[in-house]
Amino acid sequence: MGQDGANYSEASLVSKLDKLVHTQESINALSYWLLFHNNRAKESVMCWCEQLTKAPPQKKLFFLYLVNDILQQRKKSESFLIEFKKVLPEVFKNSFKFIHPDIKQKVKRMLNVWKERRVYPTPFIQTLEHQADINDLGKGQPQSAKPEQTMTDIPDQLKNIVKNLNSLKALDASKLASVSRINGIRASLFVKESFDNIHDTAALETGSEDVKKAIQLIETYQQLLASEIKARMNVVTDLTLFLQEQSLAVESLNSTKSLMNEKLKHLNNVQETLIGKLSSTSDNTIVDDAMYQSFIRMDEQPVTFNTSSGVHPATLDRIQLGWPNEGLGDFNL
Repeated sequence: MGQDGANYSEASLVSKLDKLVHTQESINALSYWLLFHNNRAKESVMCWCEQLTKAPPQKKLFFLYLVNDILQQRKKSESFLIEFKKVLPEVFKNSFKFIHPDIKQKVKRMLNVWKERRVYPTPFIQTLEHQADINDLGKGQPQSAKPEQTMTDIPDQLKNIVKNLNSLKALDASKLASVSRINGIRASLFVKESFDNIHDTAALETGSEDVKKAIQLIETYQQLLASEIKARMNVVTDLTLFLQEQSLAVESLNSTKSLMNEKLKHLNNVQETLIGKLSSTSDNTIVDDAMYQSFIRMDEQPVTFNTSSGVHPATLDRIQLGWPNEGLGDFNL
């Protein structure tokens, strides 16, 4: 155990991870191969981290099962325990926070096994659960009942923004792996005076090779930074255009709203005028109707005579009230 082995390389590990499937045989075989090269644990974990960010959601779960198989063999995996502990919180945050709830449930079951077998301290495992929003699974409405959002649900103007934001998430894990490697560069490589007293050809060649690798690591990190800057600038550009579109839309809507307010004002004025006229017409109609009804009642009253005296009722009224008879002329009522 622990020998480099002529067949170890990052390329060979990438190939093996690419072929990893969800079977015990596949996971066990790669786990054994990695443990055989346990003195390359740091490189292996960084490579695992980079490849996981590129893997589809279901395949990410296989990557975790591989970690589980390695870490369960505690006597052989001490170096892997240390290296995985450095990267797992960021991996859970970037790769498992927004994954499908069904997959997240399986991750939760694996973490419960880690708690029971004390693979890592409970507080650390709780940190992983928090990073991936696993703590709230099963509370309230099951998350698996919620439909998973797809790009077809997102407005066209926002699709590029979402695409660039997703690329930033993938870059985070790659940057983490790259920074870890850069941190492993020994400080003396950055000081040329460190080589002043070295005259041995082999030592100088080794130093030159180490410096060359360090340069490559930093150049790789610079490329990642450049990619992130580009992606973020694309987000800024797309957001600026989106905000401009929204501002123009708001301006147009406000203009339309003002126009509608004017139309509404005119219609309200017309309505008030019509109500006034209808009210006036209604009052006149009531008066006319009252007079008409009065006339009807008068017409309907029968003219009667005092049949016992043969005197007109009006004459009887005059006699009773003591009215004078002047002006009656020759009429004898």
